Amino acid sequence: MPVRIALISICKTCADAPDQPCGLLPLADGTLAQYQMKLAIDAGATKIIMFVQAVAGQIILLENYAAKNSIELVRIRGVSDIIGHVAPDDEILLIADGLYTEPQLAHSIWSGEEPVIATISAGSDTRPADFERMDINHFWAGLAKLRGQDLLSLASLPGDWSMESAALRSGVQQDYKRTMVDEEAIEAEKIAIQSSTHRMGAIEKRAVFAPNKAFTRFSERFLAAPLTQKLAPYFWRSSRSKNILRGLEVLFSLAAPAAAYFSNTVIGIILLFSAIFAGYIRQNLFGFFEPLKAPKYIKNLYWISVAAIIAIGLYKSGDSLSYEVIAYLTLSCAGLYWYFMHRSAGFGKMLDILRDPLVLALALGAAAVFGHLTLAVIITGLIFLTAVMFGGTDRDA
Repeated sequence: MPVRIALISICKTCADAPDQPCGLLPLADGTLAQYQMKLAIDAGATKIIMFVQAVAGQIILLENYAAKNSIELVRIRGVSDIIGHVAPDDEILLIADGLYTEPQLAHSIWSGEEPVIATISAGSDTRPADFERMDINHFWAGLAKLRGQDLLSLASLPGDWSMESAALRSGVQQDYKRTMVDEEAIEAEKIAIQSSTHRMGAIEKRAVFAPNKAFTRFSERFLAAPLTQKLAPYFWRSSRSKNILRGLEVLFSLAAPAAAYFSNTVIGIILLFSAIFAGYIRQNLFGFFEPLKAPKYIKNLYWISVAAIIAIGLYKSGDSLSYEVIAYLTLSCAGLYWYFMHRSAGFGKMLDILRDPLVLALALGAAAVFGHLTLAVIITGLIFLTAVMFGGTDRDA
């Protein structure tokens, strides 16, 4: 059965840093080569052949990433090493050393059934820096889909041949179909060869924070995402950032009820807001290559903290509520909110905004400031009850 195999090279070094392989330039909390692997995996590749001249410590991270995605990763050092790893009817997704490209562009080139080579016009007004010239009229755009049998025909070449160039030449000799990359994509650097350590900042932000990225929560789009983009370079360069953010989630979640009791409800809600916000930032910064799942105890801390703050706020509201009424309102509001978040399908985008814990924290905080927390809790509970009763359920949530 034909297999899709990605062929990735990590051999070239940066022009401004001779000891830095282009493929191992940092991108988010990974590397450019890891981004290429993600592209190939998303395109259906089940095996990756990595052509490397030297074994660097970061290659181990790439192997771990392949293992987590149940992908076989094979390291080779010469063209002849491909024998035994490729079958004649396999499809080979070829990616140039140091290439960054937007996923839509790569997938559109690889989506057809026939072998293909992506090209750039040599007569373009925009000079394609660092791309390899194919002939007098074209540069190679860094992407191609080859037949396994044509790659196997290279096995007899001497070991000093570049795997990438040899694979490309085999496609040229077989007169593969060529598809031209739009000049606008070159100008906007939607596809580019990264050969400098100074050019990655804008590229990695574009890759991780795509303009059309769908956010599931209102506050992620308008609060967390803009701040995260500004903080991203600082967090990505520190290996402790992910754990620090997780620690802040736990610390603020635990401190919120204490602050509400010993200080005031608003301070407690601000700390809860900060805990959830730290979780959003962590997910956006470190969930690009491997989606992060919040441990169950973190989610439970949120609900316990929400319930505790509501109870404390009602107790200190000055409405002379009995303990039974406080317990009833707290459990009703927090319980219905949990059900609404996890099991209810809701009924409309206007109501779905309440699925955002930050929005709820802001609403209750504002109510506490103006002395109407009890009324706000009752109204919120009624809204959630209505949603649960008439909004249907989502059993896959």
